[in-house]
Amino acid sequence: MPFLAKISIIEEEYPEFHKQLVEDPYLLDDINSYFKKELTDDEKEKRVEDILEVDENEPKESRLKSFLSSTQRVTTANIRPFLNLSDQSYSSGLEDFDEVMRFLKTGQQSELLDRIKDIREKGGSFDQYCDAIDDELQTYQSISRDQPMYAIINSLVNVFDRLEEEEQNEVSRVVGRYLTREPGRQFLKYLDASSVSYTHL
Repeated sequence: MPFLAKISIIEEEYPEFHKQLVEDPYLLDDINSYFKKELTDDEKEKRVEDILEVDENEPKESRLKSFLSSTQRVTTANIRPFLNLSDQSYSSGLEDFDEVMRFLKTGQQSELLDRIKDIREKGGSFDQYCDAIDDELQTYQSISRDQPMYAIINSLVNVFDRLEEEEQNEVSRVVGRYLTREPGRQFLKYLDASSVSYTHL
């Protein structure tokens, strides 16, 4: 698979950048947008230029910039599985993740809140589940399954004001990603999102 080969090269040749991708899988989208001159966020643009070592006084491209520019068409909707092939999935350490996802997808909000309460009583936090939920959303997005995407996002919005601050921050991070791009953008008109402050909108 071309994208797997690309990630393998990045991991081997540019390990620091690979670490940054693991921490922020959306970074590659930002870089591709930068190459297409479609990145409008100044802060993101500055970050990308720092990573690519862009210097107006130095016409020669860095090796990383040259590689990413020449392979920008080699991409995928969800890069996380490629970044974690040798690691456990985000959900592997969450024993009740399947049940949490069932509550999210079926809109069982009271059951979801009870489960979140149980998680806290065991010393955990719902924010630990957000990367795994993000993985699920990315998977549905990659196969164009809008209905479960909407159901998950709608449930998260509806329980948002019952979450603790750190949990809210993580939910905002995840949900905000999908409500600022298609197909998630179309969900906005159906959501009661007045109580949610999306840091990524």
